[in-house]
Amino acid sequence: MDDREYTREELASLLAFYADSGLDFPIGDANADRFDAPKPEKKDTPTAPTASSATNSAPRQPTPQQQSKAVPDDEAIRLAETAAAAARTLEELYAAVHSFDACALKRTARTTVFESGARGASLMVIMQAPTREDDGAGAGFQGPSGILLQAMLNAIGLDRDRDCYGGYCVPWRTPGDQPPNPRHMAIYRPFLDRQIELAKPKMILSMVGDGAARFLFQSNKGLVGLRGEVRNLKGVRAVVTFAPSFLLNEPLQKRNAWSDLKMLRTALDRVN
Repeated sequence: MDDREYTREELASLLAFYADSGLDFPIGDANADRFDAPKPEKKDTPTAPTASSATNSAPRQPTPQQQSKAVPDDEAIRLAETAAAAARTLEELYAAVHSFDACALKRTARTTVFESGARGASLMVIMQAPTREDDGAGAGFQGPSGILLQAMLNAIGLDRDRDCYGGYCVPWRTPGDQPPNPRHMAIYRPFLDRQIELAKPKMILSMVGDGAARFLFQSNKGLVGLRGEVRNLKGVRAVVTFAPSFLLNEPLQKRNAWSDLKMLRTALDRVN
C-alpha cells in the first residue's frame, strides 16, 4: 500500500478483504519485493479536471440529464459510431458521450458518469454501470463498491484513484441497479472501444456481471469461464474478476477474486 492516510471505512474494508480472501500474512513494505511494484509518487488532488486526470479526481457537478428522443437501435449505434470516431482525445470523447441523446438509459439516470480515476494509468478498470452513489455524485468509485475496490487494489499495491483509470459498459445508472441489457451495451460499445483506444492502458481489469462479460469479450463463456487466464480486449491484455457490488453480497467469492488480483499483479509487472 502507499503511505497516504486511509479513512476508517477504507481500512476496515481492506482488512475484511484480506480476511475473506483467506490471507494469513500481511502485504506491506516488508513484502514489497513480492510484486516488485514501484511506489507511486504522492500527488496533490487537482481541483479541476485536466487532460491527465479523470472526473473522479475532481468530480464534475451533477447536472440533470436532457430528455432523449426515442431512436431505433440501429440508428443509435450508427450515431454512436460516428460520434466516437470523431473524438481525438478523451476530453472530446467525454463531451460526445455527455451530449449523446440516443440511448433510453439516459432518460432514467441523473448524470452521465464517463470515467473515473487517473487518465494515463497503466491499468483500466471496466465496470458495467454506475451505482446509485456514482449517479448521485456524478463520479465513479463511490460508496461501498468504491471502498471495496480501493481495498482490492491496495492488496496488490495499487491505489484506486492514482493507479487506475475507470470506464463503464454503459455510463448511466440502470433502473434499480439492474444489469444493463445487450441493446444498451451495443449502443454504447463504440464509445467504450474508443475510450480504450484513447486511454492506451497496458492492462484491463474487467469487473462486470455475467451477461456484460459475455458481451464485452464477445464470448459464449460466462464470467466464471472467462476467469483464470489473461484475455484480450481491443488488443489489450485483460483479467476478468467479480464486480465489487457482487462481492459485497457474496463475500466467499473474495478468495477467487484474490487469485484474479494476483494474476493481474503478475501480468502488470510484465508489461510495466
